[in-house]
Order: sequence, then structure tokens, then C-alpha cells
Amino acid sequence: MEDSPLGRKPDPARKPELLERVIEYLCENGIGDLSLRPLAAALGLSTYALVYHFGSKEGVLAAALGEVERRQRAMIATWVESDPTPTTAELLERYWNWCSAQANLPVMRLVIEATTLEATRSGLPASLRAQLVSDWVDLLAQGFRADGLAAADARREATLANAALIGLALDLIATGDKRRTSAALRGLVARLPDGSS
Repeated sequence: MEDSPLGRKPDPARKPELLERVIEYLCENGIGDLSLRPLAAALGLSTYALVYHFGSKEGVLAAALGEVERRQRAMIATWVESDPTPTTAELLERYWNWCSAQANLPVMRLVIEATTLEATRSGLPASLRAQLVSDWVDLLAQGFRADGLAAADARREATLANAALIGLALDLIATGDKRRTSAALRGLVARLPDGSS
């Protein structure tokens, strides 16, 4: 393998560390005007090394967003393991508490930007942007099924709950009004099926 323009061969073992720094960069700078050259410079890499690790701008975004999703799912799995009987509504409220924490809002902003920005700006294909939404709908629907809902009802409730969560996160990011948005989330949770009926 040839040396990079900076005189150093890319080290595959560094990819997890680089991915963490990529996520931090995207949370701070967004993805609308993302270019590999400024990103590489911010990471102290050549564009060659960045392409070696991620393949392309789309590869960078897909890897970063995939890791963000993986971490959130792992977090929720940990909650379920610590309390194997929570309803989906209860988990949704706990997830909102995580999302609405000031330290986590940049991650939520990144995911919302990725799902709503046109592919011509973000570099993300429509299929990947759609998957960012459908994966969460599927996860919620699975929870509602476990709560006792029929498949069609579970998917309907999951779609509504996911859309409400995204909307409330966008509201919070835009207005900073955590009290009002959290109250609305609690109202949503109170209306969700809990499997008790």
C-alpha cells in the first residue's frame, strides 16, 4: 500500500477512533455543506486516508449515522435488560429524557438533518434516509406488538409515536422550550397503548 500524502499509511485499527471524531465534527458542523477536504483537515488526515477508511462522502455519513443508531439501540437494549417489563410507552418517555438532554441534542439535530436534507445536499441516497426512519418505526412496532397490539395497529401507533418524537425534538431544537415539549411528550405517552386493556 502506498503512503498517504501526509507520509503515513492509514491504520485500520484507528477507524473506531476516527468514527467518533467524525460524529463529533458532524454534530458541530452539520452535513449540508460537508466536504471531505475540510473534514479530513479537522481530523488531521489527508483526504486519501479518509477515503481509505470510509470510501466516499456517502460512506462517511453512512458510517457515522449507522454508529449513532447502533449506540442508541444498544442503550435501549440495556434499559430493557435492566427492567424486562417496561411498556413501549415507558421506554419512549425514557428515550425522550435522553434525547432532550442538552448534551444529546446535537445528535438529534444530526439525525433530523440527515433524514430531511435533500440527497443532492447531503449525499445520502433516499433509501438510506428512509431507513433511518423506518428502522425506528419497526423497533416501536415490535414493542407495541409485545404490548399486545395487532400488527397493523402496532405499526400505526409506531408511525405516530415516531413522527411525534421527531417533531418534538425539532421543536425543542428550534425553541429551546424543554418544559413545553416534555409536557407534550408525557401527554403522548399517556395516550399510547400499554397492553393493559
